[in-house]
Amino acid sequence: FILFRLEASYDRFLLTPDGIQTIELYNYQDGLWEQVDRRAPALIDRAVEVFLNENAQRFIQPATKAIRARIGWTGRSGMPGALTASIDQTAWEIVP
Repeated sequence: FILFRLEASYDRFLLTPDGIQTIELYNYQDGLWEQVDRRAPALIDRAVEVFLNENAQRFIQPATKAIRARIGWTGRSGMPGALTASIDQTAWEIVP
């Protein structure tokens, strides 16, 4: 299994009330980004944990053991540009 933790330190965060934060991990078996978390974003610094138990090895590159992750924000309509995020630091942690 993988316990995936994101900590983002926000210098400034301007957000419409209907914003959505998504976390995606790269699925090396399918060659596609896979959404693993979707939630309303925090307006303060906060850690987000995503627990992946089923077929977690699909997110680990077999030869290098690399894991690729990305975070994004959109409005609930899915249209980018509905909000602005300014992040001064992120930390991705894989907990063994």
